[in-house]
Amino acid sequence: MSLFYLFVYMYPPLFFGFKLGIYAPLRKDDAQHSAVYCLKNFIFNERPEEYAFDSLENEIMFDITDDSTGKPHGHARARIPMYINEDLKKSTVHPEFDLAGNLHYLFGSSFSKSGRDQYSQPDLADLNSRLKSGESIELFVNYGEWYEPIRIRKGYSLFSNRKENVVGIEEEENPVENIESYTEGDINQCLQYFENKFIPSVSDENNRLDRATKNRATDVAVALEKKASELFEDRRSSDHLCTRARKLTRMMLRI
Repeated sequence: MSLFYLFVYMYPPLFFGFKLGIYAPLRKDDAQHSAVYCLKNFIFNERPEEYAFDSLENEIMFDITDDSTGKPHGHARARIPMYINEDLKKSTVHPEFDLAGNLHYLFGSSFSKSGRDQYSQPDLADLNSRLKSGESIELFVNYGEWYEPIRIRKGYSLFSNRKENVVGIEEEENPVENIESYTEGDINQCLQYFENKFIPSVSDENNRLDRATKNRATDVAVALEKKASELFEDRRSSDHLCTRARKLTRMMLRI
């Protein structure tokens, strides 16, 4: 089968290929405040991190996981490949942003005249030749160095400094402790997430939390209440914020 290459203008590098689909956001809720994302990722034991991407907006993460499980939600499972093997040298799937800030998965080859990228026009010709011959081509992606902590948690590494990375992971700050540095705006964003998404989703009898997940979520709620109280005492927040935080803690204890 012949592959008809479209020129897709994204942010550099240039890309020749076709879209496999939008990776994120698939829903409005997939664009998540970074403070909220960090706590959600902690609650679900770093599972959402496997599918998350930075966005082009400051303090916004793309998170395509469900609020009751931390696994990819239904829209994501139906529209994008869930599992693609890695090849650091010859990946054929590339994440790229469009001009509106949406993240796409693209199949093909990218290149840059500056030589900054590892893909070139010969790669494009080779890929097209293989497709014309009818050869089946496995999709490969390069998740990059930022994915290394996730690889190590899964028991493998693609870089030589694995021991250094393991130490780095062990020394990562606890997201619950980081709540101490949250502003009133951060606390408000987190409370909105719990009130409107997390609590309603896990209150369903079909989505009950396991004990470890519930304990982490309760730790987060207690820390948010503590920080809200401190901000109120310092006259940097309203009593309404404290009331909402106290209510959240009570709700978590009842789940």
